[in-house]
Amino acid sequence: MEAPPIILWAPPRSCSTAFERAIVEHPQVAVSHEAFGDCFYFGPDRKQPPLAEAEAALEKSQCQRNTTYATQMAALLGAAGENGKPFSFSKELSTYYQPSKLGREAMRRFRHCFLIRSPEKV
Repeated sequence: MEAPPIILWAPPRSCSTAFERAIVEHPQVAVSHEAFGDCFYFGPDRKQPPLAEAEAALEKSQCQRNTTYATQMAALLGAAGENGKPFSFSKELSTYYQPSKLGREAMRRFRHCFLIRSPEKV
């Protein structure tokens, strides 16, 4: 039985990228970094148009404009197999979560964990 992909949900400034960096070093884990960020900020699923500064930054970045929550979920579900690794992990910011785009049935296909940090340190 294949292990379900793991999503780590964390607020910004919670040292979640440091945690992700530790996971990246494991040879059996395919790691995705904030897969829902592009669709949250720039894709057709975004809640509001990006700011002008964000549009300018997008032109110089590797962000994708047309990605959706559905396409990103499919990529996360296939990440382990495509990379020949038995496990898949994605670090996501909790601000990217949209219940209308990440439905209950789809979310059941993942294991979820949460990074919580003392508010005064965030």
